[in-house]
Amino acid sequence: MKISHDDGKFEIDCSREELAILNNALNNIPQAVSANEYTSLIGATKDEVEAMLEKIGRALRRGEQDK
Repeated sequence: MKISHDDGKFEIDCSREELAILNNALNNIPQAVSANEYTSLIGATKDEVEAMLEKIGRALRRGEQDK
């Protein structure tokens, strides 16, 4: 995995496997964290995490189609 930073933005260059790990970790947060603690512990709302999961899921599906 390579993470670069430029002008306040980050770019992550990772393998499909690394992206799947991130997806699985984000997907399992609701089982590990109560709804009351979600935002304070994660630093994002459930809706924000779900939006990230949707983007990651689309990327993973596109990667499957490229195989």
